[in-house]
Amino acid sequence: MAALIKEIKPFREAMRKEIGRCELCRSGKVSLHEIAQGFGRRRLALDKRGLIVGLCEGCHRMVHSMGLKGKVLCLAVLLARRPADYNLQLFWEVNGRRWPDHEEVLAALETLP
Repeated sequence: MAALIKEIKPFREAMRKEIGRCELCRSGKVSLHEIAQGFGRRRLALDKRGLIVGLCEGCHRMVHSMGLKGKVLCLAVLLARRPADYNLQLFWEVNGRRWPDHEEVLAALETLP
């Protein structure tokens, strides 16, 4: 895993710089949050634009506390802030199931600030 982290570090630093501020609340210092998590999945998400959102520390904690609803919210953030990176099919493939559906993501989109 250490070799992978070193290999993708330039990609992640460039992405963090490109995003600039929290994609949810639009403020704060950004850290990258992998939407697809769990055994083996996080590794697959480390360098996929469609599986990463930039969040401030507060929003990052909030999304984790929301459980599965937090993942839907992050997909909505991707759709709203970086529509070219939104890829629900990729999320399904990495997570091994067809959840959530696009309508759930659209509903979460309505809750974004």
